[in-house]
Amino acid sequence: MNRPPIPDPPHRGGCLCGAVRFRFDARPLAVNACHCRDCQRLTGATNFITVYSPREAFVHEKGQVDRYRKRADSGNESDYFRCANCGTRLWHEPLVTPQWTMVAAGTVSKDTGNVVVEPPPTPTAVTRQ
Repeated sequence: MNRPPIPDPPHRGGCLCGAVRFRFDARPLAVNACHCRDCQRLTGATNFITVYSPREAFVHEKGQVDRYRKRADSGNESDYFRCANCGTRLWHEPLVTPQWTMVAAGTVSKDTGNVVVEPPPTPTAVTRQ
């Protein structure tokens, strides 16, 4: 399988309304699809895809965010950040792994390259016949 190369940093992103912008000045450490119940509830989907960035490379450039601290069943806590205006979930910071910021993959701007696989140009749906 040939995968497209991950472009060099910086990688930029932001929320739906454009009020919040961020960047990370390092190559992603990993891309993860989490299927835990917390991520399902926070997204309303079956999973949540995040791009792991070194915390020291992550910069919140502008815009007001709301922070929500969540304790998982494991006892571990994470701070979740959303745009205070439009509510887009942007990134989270697990307290147990202070070296990482986990950026919502869908918020990374397309102009920074294929950090994750680009979605198809038109929505797809599966229907039952």
